[in-house]
This record gives sequence, structure tokens and C-alpha cells, in this order.
Amino acid sequence: MAQVPGLHLRQTHNLVMSTQLRLAIRILHATSQELTALVDDELQRNPLLSRASDDADPPPERPAPDQISEPVWKITGEHFCA
Repeated sequence: MAQVPGLHLRQTHNLVMSTQLRLAIRILHATSQELTALVDDELQRNPLLSRASDDADPPPERPAPDQISEPVWKITGEHFCA
């Protein structure tokens, strides 16, 4: 039997979960008590973090896209050139 020269290609796929992805999944599955404990732990470990005060100004609310009657540039004050 004669061997015919040829090229064989094999492809594999592996899924690797990064540390950041694991943390995100853990946060999404956490109860409010577990989330509070997680935040408290992070606040203790990282001196650059601080808890926002309850009396801090909340971010301004934006209208839903289907509730906007004026062009966005008028609402935000941004100027566009054609």
C-alpha cells in the first residue's frame, strides 16, 4: 500500500475561566448578605477604597430612549458638525 503525502490538521478548544470572571459569577450569585460581607472584606483589604455615604448625590437619571422627544444633542448640549 502506497502512502500519499498529505496534511492533517487538528483543532481543539479549551475554556479557561479567569479570576475576574470567577469573581463576577460569584458576585452575581451572591445574596445581599454575602454581597455586603464581600464588600466589607474588600474595603478592609484595599485602603484606596471607601464606602460611599448614603447622603451622596445619586447620578442624574436619563430618560429612556423611547421617551426622548428632542434630539439627543439638545438634551446633552453636545454639538455635532456635518
